[in-house]
Amino acid sequence: MPQAANAQEVFDALWVMAQLLLRSGARQIWRVLPSSFQTSEPFINHAHNVEQLPSPQRARIINAACWLLSSWPANFHQATSAAKITKFHFSVTWDIQPAWLSSYIRENLSVKRRGLTEDEVRSAISQLEDDGLAVTKSSLRRALKVTESRAIHTLVKHRHRATREEFTTFCAAVEQRITEAPRSRDQKATLSRDYLILLLSVLSDKSMETVCKMTHAEVALLLKQLHSQSFGNSVPPAFHAALECAKNLAENEEPLICAQNTESTQRFIGRFGDELAGHTVRDRFAKMMRLELGQELWNSVDAFLGIYPRYEL
Repeated sequence: MPQAANAQEVFDALWVMAQLLLRSGARQIWRVLPSSFQTSEPFINHAHNVEQLPSPQRARIINAACWLLSSWPANFHQATSAAKITKFHFSVTWDIQPAWLSSYIRENLSVKRRGLTEDEVRSAISQLEDDGLAVTKSSLRRALKVTESRAIHTLVKHRHRATREEFTTFCAAVEQRITEAPRSRDQKATLSRDYLILLLSVLSDKSMETVCKMTHAEVALLLKQLHSQSFGNSVPPAFHAALECAKNLAENEEPLICAQNTESTQRFIGRFGDELAGHTVRDRFAKMMRLELGQELWNSVDAFLGIYPRYEL
């Protein structure tokens, strides 16, 4: 695997492949693997991670994952093409993927097409729900590989504005997940990073993409501006609480990158020093919003924008 810069990238790529092989929506890939890997024995339905499987099943998946990564990218290309695997099947592992793997997936497993029917959209909705993923217009566009679709717009209609109470409820759920998140594979650190981005986005009424591109100095200035805006009788207590949490995360969050990447001008970057895309943060929170706030509310962090008034400095 010549693209891997270190052993950690190898193990991360191996885990991503194992998760692909475990997904119910990607089971067709087993039919195109060499016969020595094929099996009629079902995997445990409630296992969401390869680590949860019994040893024999885990070994079978890891061996198949090794085959997908060997002779890179020939075996992977052969299997994903034959099984019609798309970028959508990797949506739950974006945070873990090494840069070279995510780059290959974006470039080779994404296509655009138009003219979707409502039946195709309904089928995609069922697939998302079966995989436990958030059903949003964005997730459907990615799953169906389109930029826009009238059928998606017709079938997916939600309340587009959250309440302050819903934001407070959601923040409590995220903070609980941070407390419980394991430190392995930087899960606690990446969730802390993404939560800080969410808080800055909502408190400043800026898009998540705008916050993701901020430099260290710009984030520091934004926090000072928000602190100045927080004075006054009209500012709700929940704003103060969210701002204090944001300041604490900005000062104390765990390091997310290796020492060689500390000179990056961007405040928020990926695990390997690459640019952090807003959609990866959106995807994480869209799924959590559906679980914590239900399907009536639009499963997008943009639903939280505008819940706090913008104050002049």
